[in-house]
Amino acid sequence: MRRLIVAIYVLIVVDEVALLCVVPLVPVYTHHLGLSKFEAGAYLPAASLAIVAASIPAGLLADRFGARGVTLAAVVLIAGSNVGQRSPTWLSDAASDRRRTSAIGAVVAVAGVGGMIGPAFAGAVSQHVSLRAVFLVIAAAAVIMLLVLSAMPVGGQAPHRISRWPTCGEPPAGRGRSRPGSRS
Repeated sequence: MRRLIVAIYVLIVVDEVALLCVVPLVPVYTHHLGLSKFEAGAYLPAASLAIVAASIPAGLLADRFGARGVTLAAVVLIAGSNVGQRSPTWLSDAASDRRRTSAIGAVVAVAGVGGMIGPAFAGAVSQHVSLRAVFLVIAAAAVIMLLVLSAMPVGGQAPHRISRWPTCGEPPAGRGRSRPGSRS
């Protein structure tokens, strides 16, 4: 399972590089596309907004179909966008009970590494090679991670079960219902 956990961490780095590589490219886009300051400012959080919008449906899909499948589907989409946020779910499934907390806790540090690499990588590659090369390298890294993760085991946990949410006015399970002979 250690190789799977490391592979998921590498995916998180690739995901963060893809997310933050746009930071040094904003002036280029502003100049070439004639963006206003507002439009340039709105460009940066656009990917994060998409992540927020996709997270809840992706989590529900992971619960229903398994974190591995949803993560692999997200890796396919990373090649053209940035939605690899389901990888911590697979990481949680893959880590042993004893190591789960530290494995999930390390996600922040790993994402931070990707966040530091992303802007520096994009700045250097766009200056010395081309703007297109930045995104081609990220797409290639995503394809490589798709191949690596596809060959990895599913993980140690059973598929998630979707519990029925209580309806309005229905007490949570085990609460609010009196037992025969008890006072309520």
